[in-house]
Order: sequence, then structure tokens, then C-alpha cells
Amino acid sequence: MPALDPRSPRPQARRRVPKRVGRPPASDGELTRRRILDAAQVCFSTHGYRETSNRLVADAAHITPGTIYHYFANKQDLFLNVHEEIQRSIIDALEAVITPELTFSESIDKMLRVFLEIYIEHPNWTKFTSVVRTEARRNPEISAAQNDKAWRDIFRRLAEKGVASGEIDSSSRRAMQAVLSAVVFGLTQHGIEASATDHVECVRGFGLLLRGMLVKPQLAGAV
Repeated sequence: MPALDPRSPRPQARRRVPKRVGRPPASDGELTRRRILDAAQVCFSTHGYRETSNRLVADAAHITPGTIYHYFANKQDLFLNVHEEIQRSIIDALEAVITPELTFSESIDKMLRVFLEIYIEHPNWTKFTSVVRTEARRNPEISAAQNDKAWRDIFRRLAEKGVASGEIDSSSRRAMQAVLSAVVFGLTQHGIEASATDHVECVRGFGLLLRGMLVKPQLAGAV
């Protein structure tokens, strides 16, 4: 091995790059968080809250179980975040179409269109939403998911809109609120049990029913 020339510059020591700890950069972090939420939607919908583990979610998201704790405190926090995100997205979509200048019937038509778009674009939302109330009753730590104040407010405003436009009698306002609540709950369940074609027809049929176009009035004197 040749001797080093003492006049030559000393080779610089290789700079050590510290390992990155904690959360990944914002762009990577948001992508990973999205993968976790999407995987959790499927796991909670398929297996329920109690049987879903962080390892199950991690496997579905193709990450390590420990990665989940960079974003969510525990399984309870993960479930409630999935629920809150879905509900906020749906409510925001409804707020965008239930505007003051629309009549009750027009608002209902737009609301049903939103439901169909969500059913087509986000099938896992329907599956997750259908199990939320049952899971929240069985598991007290996620009971906050039963809070439906935003939905009750939507139904109240729609019914009041119908009264203001003369489409609903004022004495039937609360009845309409209850009907809307039952129908939305029923449509959610129908969406996961029926075929896509039948579900589309069901949503369309409800719109026709509210406008008095699904059932023909009985002719006077008919037997």
C-alpha cells in the first residue's frame, strides 16, 4: 500500500446523517394517514369494532402497527376519527346543496343525488356508517359516534323549508323530520344489502313518493 503524501489534503470524514424520528414529512405523513383511515373503514365495517385490531388495520394499510400510533392514540381514537371524517364530508356535501333559494322538493332531490354520488364514489362509507350505531351501543368507549345532532338539524331545516314553501302543513313538521330520519337510516341499510341497481331505484322511488308521483290517487267511487 503506497504511503500517503503528507502534503495532500486529508480525506474528509463521512458525514453521518441522523436518522429521522417521529412523524414523516407532511406530504408522506398525510398519505400514510389516509391509508390508515381507508384501511380502518374496511376493517371496522367487516369485522366490527371489538374484533378489529391495530395489527389488522396495519396489515390492510401495508404499514407496521407502531406507525398507527404516530397518528392516532389508540383504536378508539382511530374509529372516532373515521366516523367524524365521513360524517363531516357528508354533512358538508348536503350543506352545499340545501340552500335557501330551493324549495323543499328541490332540496330533497339534491339530497338524494348527493346520497347516490357518495354511494358510487365511496362504497366503504356506506358500509362503515351502517355499523356505527350498533357498534357504538355495544362499546361505550365509542358512544360519541351516536351523536346525530348535525343530522337532526338538517332534517329540522328541511321540514321548516317545506312549511315555509307551503309544501308541508305546519302541523306535520315534526312528522316530516321523523320520516326523513327513518328514510335516511333505511337507505343506508338498503345500500349495503341490495344490488346497486335496486338501490338506485329505491333512492329514485323515494323522491317520486315525496312528490306524490309514485302512487296514483284512487279514483272517486273505485271499488
